Amino acid sequence: MESFASYAFNKSHAACYAVLSYQTAYMKCHYPCEYMAALLTSVLGDRGKIAVYADECTAKNIKVLPPHVNESGAGFTVQGHDIRFGLKAVKNIGRGLIESIIKERQNGKYTSFYNFCDRVYCRDMNTRALENLIKSGALDGLGANRRQMLESSKRFLDIVGANKERAIDGQLDLFGEIDGGVKKEPELLKLSEFSHTELLEMEKETAGMYLSGHPLSEYDGVIKAINSDTLNNVTDMENSRYSDGAKVDVLGLLEKVSIKTTKNSQQMAFVNLEDKYGSMEMIVFPDVLQKYGGLIQEGKILRIFGMVNSREDERKLICNSVQEAPKDIGAVPKKQSNSMQKGLYLRVPNDDCREYRKAMQITEIFEGNTPLYICFTELGTMYKAPFSNWVSLNDVMIRELKKRIGEKNVAVVE
Repeated sequence: MESFASYAFNKSHAACYAVLSYQTAYMKCHYPCEYMAALLTSVLGDRGKIAVYADECTAKNIKVLPPHVNESGAGFTVQGHDIRFGLKAVKNIGRGLIESIIKERQNGKYTSFYNFCDRVYCRDMNTRALENLIKSGALDGLGANRRQMLESSKRFLDIVGANKERAIDGQLDLFGEIDGGVKKEPELLKLSEFSHTELLEMEKETAGMYLSGHPLSEYDGVIKAINSDTLNNVTDMENSRYSDGAKVDVLGLLEKVSIKTTKNSQQMAFVNLEDKYGSMEMIVFPDVLQKYGGLIQEGKILRIFGMVNSREDERKLICNSVQEAPKDIGAVPKKQSNSMQKGLYLRVPNDDCREYRKAMQITEIFEGNTPLYICFTELGTMYKAPFSNWVSLNDVMIRELKKRIGEKNVAVVE
């Protein structure tokens, strides 16, 4: 390594990187909010990285607040001890509209939904842009819920537009009646707010991520307990850990499920799977769909055991099996009624003996979803093999294992 470094990474280059590393570490340590805000702004177009960095903020007790027309800048900005989401990250919000919003609020914060529409009305303010601001939560807290604002958005823009035209023509304002010197605002429809799930879906649609929560947040403890793979890592083509054929254990949300019929008149599914850090396509072949079809439905949160299918520029997930995602660590299946976990149990002296090597050669042939446990008698320990070494139970494998390491050293718990 030392000889390689003498020519592969010259000292001047290394010195520059060292200085940059120290400066970055200093900023992150002493100015964490400013540092993370700049980092988030630098990846505005990458939802996966924004989610990862937002989680880093949470770990540092820094809140990433949703966008708001009274507080947000174009990019991510520091607000007290928190970070405010940037308006530029909201879909279909142009630079001109953002500049108008920021410039106009210098005259005072927006006090209501109609007040915002009236003051920011410009050529960049169209129904689509206004609706996206509403859906992202950027207009929350202005005296109306999102359903009321969405239902009134076009009507309010039409009213404001008509007022502007009348003002230009020197005519009376449509709402020119004065009551105590204050303009009367059009009334909002009396409508109840959307459900929490619907609000989160709106945020995902317009900001590319969930802002006021995440459907998987209540599963954080379980995800950590099972050491779940994350989709941003699985889809990273530079991550060799998830090359073609690699096994993964993912806890994710089935955002969209599309059922297709094969040439053999069987049904299979193509699923848009996502977690807090990314998304990818999952393929469910007919035999798996037939077995788990009751669970593979849109909106379901499942624990998925699968295999990576990697091509030159894309990775997909082949689903092998699924199970309901437990909401707490205590609900994660651990022990069977006989106090032993389900799986294949092998007993060998140590991890350097002939029996162990022979057993590994056999089990590698029969990849599957059954856990593999190995008891090392000389060490007095029980080892649970990683998911990539799990097996598919069958008579041929069991018979061969008993022949090679002894019938008493092979056991199956179902």
